[in-house]
Amino acid sequence: MAYKRVLTVQDISCVGQCSLTVALPILSAAGHEACVLPSAVLSAHTAFRAGFTFRDLTDDMPKVAAHWKRERITFDAVYTGYLGNAKQVDLVLQILEDFRRPGAVSYVDPAMADNGRLYTGFDKAFVEEMRKLVFAADVILPNLTEACLLTGTEYREEYDEAYIRQMLAALHANGAKTVVLTGVSYERGTTGVVVSEHRVSIEDCCRENDRDAAEPHGILRFAQDDRPALCVAGTGHERGASGEAFSEDGSAGKLSGHLPEDFDYYQHKRFLHGSHGTGDVFASAFVGASLHGKTPGEAARIAADFTVRCLENTQDDPAHWYGVKFEPVLPYYMERLR
Repeated sequence: MAYKRVLTVQDISCVGQCSLTVALPILSAAGHEACVLPSAVLSAHTAFRAGFTFRDLTDDMPKVAAHWKRERITFDAVYTGYLGNAKQVDLVLQILEDFRRPGAVSYVDPAMADNGRLYTGFDKAFVEEMRKLVFAADVILPNLTEACLLTGTEYREEYDEAYIRQMLAALHANGAKTVVLTGVSYERGTTGVVVSEHRVSIEDCCRENDRDAAEPHGILRFAQDDRPALCVAGTGHERGASGEAFSEDGSAGKLSGHLPEDFDYYQHKRFLHGSHGTGDVFASAFVGASLHGKTPGEAARIAADFTVRCLENTQDDPAHWYGVKFEPVLPYYMERLR
């Protein structure tokens, strides 16, 4: 495995296992160099009683970036978590532009909402800013609430697979490449993660293949009944229209506009009592595994299993309500990466 330099941008809660205090050890355990750009410093995370201190570092972030630019520092990956305001979103977009090495991967966890509601301090204007960052990233890791906000989809507590597929289609249509959607539950007592690889539009299909090729190329879908179809050069859609294509039996039809996604659902145990910071644990473990060479589906399984074990390791300690005891489980995570 190549040694990767990873920049993670999120806040530091001095007490409470979340954000950077989770990302740093997990990325290091995965064998990567973990570099940080703190967005804020809190005495403890916001689940603690009122009175915690908060230091906004928005004004410091450009100064840090300017020093890095003078030193010609670059990164193999950038991974973002909680960002406190719209200006920080714009700063991160500039960081993606200035500090990624060729082939560097960007991971965005749009940490702004859960359980159908935005976090305190965020509004619709912030969601619009976050959309810019999310749809510019290579991999996004929203929960169900965040995916609804990003796509304008109605949030539901009860849903079926068709609802999730509609959500994924909307994310891809807006520019998402690889989607790792967390908190997807089809039955009581379980939850899970959906991984969907990017879909190629009709317009892109012929660009990525030889336009002059006589033989069919690419698998698409018919609009009227979702049957598989073969994309054929010269049928019109290479000019940006919804042209015709032919199925295996030779029948023609109008194309629906996208290649079918690589859809993967991994179901795992759901805990009656959750814990603060588990989303950060999952996202950090996913990024670490992904940069270790695992496919998105493999990385999601490893991250989900690791998070479940962290929760299991914390259930018998009610005094440890503010996070999960992930540190003793790191050897398990490292073993899964081999």
